[in-house]
Amino acid sequence: MRISRLLLTAALLIGVLPAPSAQAAAAFPRIDATGFQLVSGDTFTTYGERVAQLETKPQLAPVGVTEVLAASNRTGRALCHPTYLNAALNPQGFCWQDGEDDDENVWIPQGVSGSGDAQPAGGARRVAVASWHNTDDTAIRVSFLDLVTNKYRHVLLVEPTADGDFQAIAGHGHGLFWSGNLLVVATSGSVLRVFDLRHIWRTDTSTDSGH
Repeated sequence: MRISRLLLTAALLIGVLPAPSAQAAAAFPRIDATGFQLVSGDTFTTYGERVAQLETKPQLAPVGVTEVLAASNRTGRALCHPTYLNAALNPQGFCWQDGEDDDENVWIPQGVSGSGDAQPAGGARRVAVASWHNTDDTAIRVSFLDLVTNKYRHVLLVEPTADGDFQAIAGHGHGLFWSGNLLVVATSGSVLRVFDLRHIWRTDTSTDSGH
């Protein structure tokens, strides 16, 4: 069994940022939020109702990040590729597990955030989270990694459907940030998807590639 599939999409922000001028880029200005638009509608309510209905099924009882880490099935390694990081000064740097995650490029890592962003004091446990998209942009996942043990687990991002099921979110996963119980992931189409980390489900991997 895997802890995998639900992070509730709670809201969408759609917009296009204006191209910064060379002078503005050099000054690293604040982002102009006028290019973003909050999508109106009942997406939050609709998704909340759908998730509540799905979680009445015993096999979809929600778990949290703690349970994801407890079910870790992969282990990262010390820095193994040339980077701009000084390994002596950055002992928390790591490489993904050798094989599919590090070498095969079936999934491409993108953004990184962590428990230091999620909580003002960082929390009692130091956790990193990274976003990935697969090469054909048919799915997006995130990985939760314990920075003490380098053990981690992948979580597939999904959304509830109108027919009482759920489906993988297609598209290109970009950067992300973690705040409290919410994970915000930038995806294709200049969309920010907001996921609730209190709604993560275990699913059967017997007919899938495994996460």
